[in-house]
Amino acid sequence: MERDRSPFVLACIEFARSPMAVLGALTLFVFVVLALIGHWIAPQNPYDLRALDIMDAQQPPGSSSMDGMRFLLGTDTLGRDLYSAILYGLRISLTVGVVSTAVALLIGAMLGLLAGWAGGWVEALIMRIADLQLALPAILVALILISLAGPGLGNVILALILVQWAVYARTVRSVVLIERRKDYVTAAVGLGLPRVRVVIYHVLPNCLAPLIVVGTVAVGGAITLEATLSFLGIGLPATQPSLGLLIANGFGYLMSGAYWISLFPGFTLLAIIVAINLVGDRLRDVLNPRLRR
Repeated sequence: MERDRSPFVLACIEFARSPMAVLGALTLFVFVVLALIGHWIAPQNPYDLRALDIMDAQQPPGSSSMDGMRFLLGTDTLGRDLYSAILYGLRISLTVGVVSTAVALLIGAMLGLLAGWAGGWVEALIMRIADLQLALPAILVALILISLAGPGLGNVILALILVQWAVYARTVRSVVLIERRKDYVTAAVGLGLPRVRVVIYHVLPNCLAPLIVVGTVAVGGAITLEATLSFLGIGLPATQPSLGLLIANGFGYLMSGAYWISLFPGFTLLAIIVAINLVGDRLRDVLNPRLRR
């Protein structure tokens, strides 16, 4: 019966056999949906300064404002409803993580294909640049790039792309070096097929499995790195509160009783990272049967 099913269906069935992976996928799905519809269900627009009242600052969870608005998770130091700020911050954090990872994956995959197939000085040049980038801590590279370009959503995404591409380039290059020696590639080249067609239509599909695994986990790393930059105050501006910036806003008030300002955004960020890692770990086992436990 299983022979009649497509590889995608079989992979989904194998993925669903892990309760923790299913829980992680459901959690991630909920966060994505909340990020997409957050501006519709949020009781307050945290970007609209006219909607904020400084008298509502540092209100505990469950309190109400003078006009009757209820703060489910409390408010921060600016009087922003934390529930609304987290919904808006979710969208920014997930957007930064997904967009930067997708673009870095595309760039890294193309450079890895070129290096693995061309060989020679082309491979040496690309890999030495990748080695140089990987030799430096990601947070240090991101700090330097943001310091030069300045804070902002676009600059943060650009910095994360430049930090991540080398991982994908090395991953794809290692797979290409193995695949190019196999019989199907030799046969395709022997039939006179264009080299570009052989690489794109025959070699690249065999690189997708490790790319999916590495890319899934890298989304969590990109979100964490963006949160770190925002926490340090050099990432996103205060008018675009990501989860990292929300945590930073309440860090100085943890010992003064206003724990909720950092606690709820911190738990949200932790749940996203754990969910992504659970999904990525299971995808690794599903897409590489030799690693199944």
